[in-house]
This record gives sequence, structure tokens and C-alpha cells, in this order.
Amino acid sequence: MNITLSADEQVIEAARTWAAEHGTSINALVREYLASLAHDAEVEQAAEDFAANARVHAGNSSGQGSFSRGELYTGSRFGD
Repeated sequence: MNITLSADEQVIEAARTWAAEHGTSINALVREYLASLAHDAEVEQAAEDFAANARVHAGNSSGQGSFSRGELYTGSRFGD
């Protein structure tokens, strides 16, 4: 999909220069920025969904899993 953007001529020139120095284009920069915005929105929604789910199910742990001190302090993190 094509879009048209308006910006100050000096801003466009500075962006074009920066893009050229970094081996890219203004088009690629805008495309990456828009993709980043979309990804951030997805991550934010996932975090909100998780928080809502945690609030709904708070305190519903079965408490079935317990570990001895030895079990907690063994494994590759502790050189075992």
C-alpha cells in the first residue's frame, strides 16, 4: 500500500541524508517505524490481557508445587 506524507523540507533532507549514511531509505525507515508501532501495540495488548487474566485468577494457585531448599539451589545456575 502506498501512502503520502507531508513534512518540512529540511526534515526530509536531514532524514534522506541520515538514511543514505546508514544504507537505507526514508521509505524503509517509515516502513520499519510503522511495523514497530504495530508490534508495540500487539505487545501492549498481550500485557493488558495477561494482567486482566492475573487479576481474575489471583489467589487460585493450587499450591501443589513445593521444593526443598536443596532442590531450589541445584542446577546449572549453581555449578551442579
